[in-house]
Amino acid sequence: MMFGIVIHSFQVYNPQKVWLIYSENSLPASADIVHIIHLFRMPAFFVISGFFCAYTLRKYSIEKFISVRIKRIVIPMFSTVFLVNSIQSYILYQSGWSSYGVEDFFVRAGWLSHLWFLVNLVIYFITAATLVALIPTLLGKLKNAIHIIVDKVHVSLILILLPFLSFVIYSLKIIGFPLYDTFFEITNFYEILHYAPYFLFGIVLCHEKTLLKAFASLKSLLILSSCLVTLYLMTHSDLFSGFKLYLITTYYNELLIWLSVSLCFYIAATFFNSDSALWKSMSNASYTVYLFHHIIVISLGLLAIKLDLPPAIGVFILITATLIACFSLHKLVISRFDILRLLFNGK
Repeated sequence: MMFGIVIHSFQVYNPQKVWLIYSENSLPASADIVHIIHLFRMPAFFVISGFFCAYTLRKYSIEKFISVRIKRIVIPMFSTVFLVNSIQSYILYQSGWSSYGVEDFFVRAGWLSHLWFLVNLVIYFITAATLVALIPTLLGKLKNAIHIIVDKVHVSLILILLPFLSFVIYSLKIIGFPLYDTFFEITNFYEILHYAPYFLFGIVLCHEKTLLKAFASLKSLLILSSCLVTLYLMTHSDLFSGFKLYLITTYYNELLIWLSVSLCFYIAATFFNSDSALWKSMSNASYTVYLFHHIIVISLGLLAIKLDLPPAIGVFILITATLIACFSLHKLVISRFDILRLLFNGK
């Protein structure tokens, strides 16, 4: 969640000029930094979401699971839409960065903005809860099946095969499945299917601690890195072309994402796997930070653009000021009032 501040601050100075606002004085490294963060940020998030989906489904009844998730996801999403994103839309319109007025706010789904991933979560959670409700023994059967697979197939091979999960999506694209058909301008099949493998893998990790430990180990990083280097050499040789090169390149790109996610787990397990008042405080504030950082980055970004700040200084100020503003907002306002904790943290 914290990386949202970093990635959107650098987007203001991205030379590709693809974000909601951008400065003419770009920072060349911004595009690379944005790309690197994109590699692991949301995939890692959905792996963790899948893990806790399985954990809470095992812990609560279906009714309790649904009520907790609605409170935690749906209420903050719509609170942010009406009380934050509507103001953000007005600011962009008044400053000339958007041609859509407030009247187009809901029609063109501008209301969703940076909350798109919450729609995915709702879909995944409802699907998981429905399956468990229809098949009460599903979690038990799933756990047994996963245990048998891990017991018979070496963990290293399982990790190497992970990128093939995404090949199902690419196959659908090849056969002409309407991947990019949108639903009420909110999401599309591709968006849902693209992150589903990470969510499903999180569910698997919850049921198989051996695989979880291996995924967060240095050994896995070395194995995946070795495969990555081999594939890189293959894609830059003259031995492959056409469809074969496409398959190798696609596998390489997907493996790079899984390696990045594995690295996140390794860093967390190695350096942050202990009780800490600091990390607990950051965790408690993370939802507030994500929900509010977008409008703050945009507001401060517009000011930085107007002042024509040097890119490096502009990025530093955006990241620092937004972090301070978000944490202060959480600590001094959101966490102190029950109604605000419900509206923006679902607690």
